[in-house]
Amino acid sequence: MKKRKVGFIGAGKVGTALAARLFRGGYPVIAVADTNLRAAEKLADLVPGCSSLCQQLLCCSIDGSHGSISEF
Repeated sequence: MKKRKVGFIGAGKVGTALAARLFRGGYPVIAVADTNLRAAEKLADLVPGCSSLCQQLLCCSIDGSHGSISEF
């Protein structure tokens, strides 16, 4: 059975621990978003294949446009 891709909103202690554990369990953790760019990038660096969406979300909120993360 193919495991679903997962993403996280929140890269604090709990989000990082859950993402790492799910990755070790075979789940593809593909994205993370957090208001703290450093925390999101740290989690993304910890989990291979994971991308920080903070910059994309920040751009969307500043210019008022609505983007999509459908490419994931």
